[in-house]
Amino acid sequence: MTDHPHKIAAKMCYSPRLAARASGLTVDDCRIMRDKKSARYTERQRRDPLIDAKTTRLWRTPSARRRAQEEEGRRLAEFRAAIARERACEEHAEATRRSLLLAARAARALGFVVRSSRDRAGRISSYYCRRGDVTLRISNHDIPATPQRDYVAQMHGRDCHDGYHGRQLIIDEPRRYEWLRRAVVLTAAGRM
Repeated sequence: MTDHPHKIAAKMCYSPRLAARASGLTVDDCRIMRDKKSARYTERQRRDPLIDAKTTRLWRTPSARRRAQEEEGRRLAEFRAAIARERACEEHAEATRRSLLLAARAARALGFVVRSSRDRAGRISSYYCRRGDVTLRISNHDIPATPQRDYVAQMHGRDCHDGYHGRQLIIDEPRRYEWLRRAVVLTAAGRM
């Protein structure tokens, strides 16, 4: 014989008032049932500490603890070294971007009209300078070949994209202002 749907709902319900209303039992009886269910559940979830101790004894020996500490120390040292490398790379990239800005300012001081272009992250990646018929590109990278550039090059009768055709000053490491100013002058003259 199966139970009435209300009685099934009462067994599944956690609230004593709702269970009492659905099953026809008293609220106190429903509270007692709820407490027994809760006690059975917590008893099932409890683990015997002696069984836990037996299963983890191999990892609690002094040599095992020492190995675990050494392993943790090694992982922590690797993590710190990775953070230091990343920070050094970020600082180098920032210093290179500052050098690009100084080179653009030097070109502007020499009478060039300076225009900037940005990368996908929104940071300035290149400066295009023009004075009369002399054009100069100041950047930290060559122009990469892409399928779109290859297509445009083929439309203009070339086999593939072969880079920027004007004068370029590639700055891939931090430089002093004097060096940058001299490099801009020499590159604009076609001697660098």
